[in-house]
Amino acid sequence: MKDKIKRFAPIALTSGAVVLPTFASFAEGATADASLVTGATNAVAQVTANINAVVPIALGILGTVLAIKIGVRVFKSMTKSSAG
Repeated sequence: MKDKIKRFAPIALTSGAVVLPTFASFAEGATADASLVTGATNAVAQVTANINAVVPIALGILGTVLAIKIGVRVFKSMTKSSAG
């Protein structure tokens, strides 16, 4: 069950991010064309804002993980060469 949720959660979130702004723009009394354009524009703006918010955090975490992995690898190679 958890595998199915993990697999379909990104699809559901993306669909919701696209569909919900469209419904909100229909409530304003605009035409269908304008509502779809407004909804898509809002979705793109929201996705871009989310990416801009997450990327610095993800890069920091990724950099830390890489530094630890490289440090462990260097330390292991140094201990092997000094032990022998």
